[in-house]
Amino acid sequence: MIIKVATKMDGSQKNVKNKAIVVFLMMIILGIAAMYMALRFATSEENREKLMWQNRISVVLSGRSEVLSGWVTDQKAILQTLADNSSLRLYFSNISNDMGLGEEGKEALGEYLLPLLNDRALQNGFVVENEDFVVKANVEKLKKAGLALTDLQGQIIIATANMPTTLPAVSAYMQAGANVDTMMIGPYEGEEGLSTVAFITPVFGIDDDQSALGFLIGIKALNQPFFNMLIQPGEVAVTARNYLIQKQNGMINYRG
Repeated sequence: MIIKVATKMDGSQKNVKNKAIVVFLMMIILGIAAMYMALRFATSEENREKLMWQNRISVVLSGRSEVLSGWVTDQKAILQTLADNSSLRLYFSNISNDMGLGEEGKEALGEYLLPLLNDRALQNGFVVENEDFVVKANVEKLKKAGLALTDLQGQIIIATANMPTTLPAVSAYMQAGANVDTMMIGPYEGEEGLSTVAFITPVFGIDDDQSALGFLIGIKALNQPFFNMLIQPGEVAVTARNYLIQKQNGMINYRG
């Protein structure tokens, strides 16, 4: 006996199957759309975070740049003021051209200038003050900072105690073709690898000569108070670090 109801049931099953396929396809499309929207949202949030970060970095760079520029300007002004001291200029004039002071006069003037350099160095941080109150015998102190008067070749004439070498500063100054400007040299690697900067200004004679007779040079090792100036007030990022970067010989060097 043959039952023909099966044909009608096959059609119903086909409709159910088609509906299931449509629902499944719709679910896939909705899933893809959801993923696309999620990716767009994530990308948008990432771009927004990047923009906020870039704006934040720009604020930090601008603020720290102004602070450091001000610091450099202050250091240059200190040297320029000292280089204009009449006794200092008279000393160089007498070295270049005999002004009739005689040996005793030159010695007396030199003895006056050394305390002057010591006083200005102490006032303006061109000395390392009492890092250790106990001075160990036969242990040479690091030459980190100081003020010095040099000839045009960079040889020291008068200097504060523990003055670092002035030759790199004079060499860089001459290579830059400077002859009347006050310049900052560095940061460069000083003693024991310390980050060091030098400020150099020409010294002229008492007759306002057009040519420098020598140099006044101030050298500082960049210490913690200096690097504290790189910290942005209100900065809350625990792992953030600030660096000084410098282009040298086609390479980027950083110190921090």
